[in-house]
Amino acid sequence: MKRDFLTLLDYSSAEIRELIDLAAEVKLTRSSDDLRTDLKGKSVVLIFDKPSLRTKLTFETGIYELGGNAMTMADSNGRLGARESIADIAHNLERWVHMIVVRTFGHSIIEDLAKYANVPVINALTDSFHPCQSLALGLTLREKFGDKKITLTYLGDGNNVCVSHMNYAAKMGYHFVAATPKGYEIPAKFLEGAQAEALKNGGSVTALYDPFEAVKNADLVYTDVWASMGQESEAAARHAIFMPYQVNSKIMEVAPKGALFSHCLPAHRGDEVTDDVIDSAVSVVFDEAENRLHAHKAVMIYLMNQGKK
Repeated sequence: MKRDFLTLLDYSSAEIRELIDLAAEVKLTRSSDDLRTDLKGKSVVLIFDKPSLRTKLTFETGIYELGGNAMTMADSNGRLGARESIADIAHNLERWVHMIVVRTFGHSIIEDLAKYANVPVINALTDSFHPCQSLALGLTLREKFGDKKITLTYLGDGNNVCVSHMNYAAKMGYHFVAATPKGYEIPAKFLEGAQAEALKNGGSVTALYDPFEAVKNADLVYTDVWASMGQESEAAARHAIFMPYQVNSKIMEVAPKGALFSHCLPAHRGDEVTDDVIDSAVSVVFDEAENRLHAHKAVMIYLMNQGKK
């Protein structure tokens, strides 16, 4: 049965743990001679309406290492859905390729593509969610904390990364604390659902405005850029609003000793995070970036095998 990976909300806690287990397995066996061939003879198309370094290269590498063929749709085709309907694109692609990876703007675009395409669709980022990033973080947290039910603190904009990390924490029964400026909170429709999910799994989700209060019990402090792709015109105005949420040495001194730091990248050094934090011994930023490869491979393996059931 065909299945998609659009948001963590579509997956149970057990399924997400299965994905993390699988990501850990493929990471462990990557250097062995016994490589997986789950995508042997399969083609995967990447459709990217937004710029990418980590997402594009880790998907391409992952597809290659699983024995598949990665193709990138040319930018000259324009933004997804602009040149021809999403339905027509889906019905074409499903006859040529075995999986579709999409990085775009509105989440409804990828929902429509998944609705019409009879092959798995993976969300490589939309304005609402970034679930693959959360799996990479999840693998990193597993490596650093084992099965401990940690407190994950997020400082900054209540954006797609924040929402996906919140959903991951809620599914895992973690304690998630977000501190955002007024007017940039996590959307209520996502916050309320995550709070209920976290409670069910023995965790909690808390939304605050005070960044220093938010980090008091943090096992890991997380942040993202203050102006996401498509918000560049707001960057100057956002800078003054978000400066109190900068992750710097003062913030990290309030967090418990040994608290780690991470960021989804790219980082605007000197804005949301300072060099002395991102380059410090407590930073796991590049561990998480490395784990993008293994998380993406796990998702593709999982979806390909789901199609065989």
